[in-house]
Amino acid sequence: MSFRLIKDMVALKLGLQERAAPRGPLGLGVGRAVELEEATFILIDGAIPISSPGGQCLVIGHGTIEAGGVTAHRYYLSAPGGKLAGLLQVVENEECRFFVPFDEVYPASEGEWGFWLADEDGYIGYPSFETKGALYQRLWNPGRTRIAPLELEETVVKADGSRCRAELRSMLYSRQVTTPGGAVTEYLLVSAIRGEDGGAWVDLMLGIDLLPTSVTAF
Repeated sequence: MSFRLIKDMVALKLGLQERAAPRGPLGLGVGRAVELEEATFILIDGAIPISSPGGQCLVIGHGTIEAGGVTAHRYYLSAPGGKLAGLLQVVENEECRFFVPFDEVYPASEGEWGFWLADEDGYIGYPSFETKGALYQRLWNPGRTRIAPLELEETVVKADGSRCRAELRSMLYSRQVTTPGGAVTEYLLVSAIRGEDGGAWVDLMLGIDLLPTSVTAF
């Protein structure tokens, strides 16, 4: 799901904690507050363009993706001040990653969509992916030839209890980055998204690993 589809949730921030959803992985839930430990972001020190939300955030949406018998939970966060902070993706209480918006592309023609998704040479699924001067290697099923992106569906429960769905064709890439705190894996998640309203675009998010113990839910 793109952050584009949950921007309207920020306006629903007030009063959410009185209507907080039941807790899920790591104690997270829509309408509940969460705080991310600062240490990881301090160690990165700008080497990766991901910064701490700063203080307690509010969970304004909860997305779920089913793949290979595993459920990925994606908690969309509103930072102090009401801006979108990013999302926490949690898998089986063990894998915990924090993603932030990086770029959005709106192909305007069949040819432009072919650049991203053509069966033979669509960019999503290539062994490597370059954007804004950074080169990433395919993390899902690495190899030397292109593979088709994963076809996924995300359902997001919004703050007002409503639901929205989107079809995703996604691929995860990564690279190693040297930071003041040592080597860190930076993730690039590239997804062609089609919303249930018919809108379609390509979404790029950057992510880093977080220790589950660094996430505090209230």
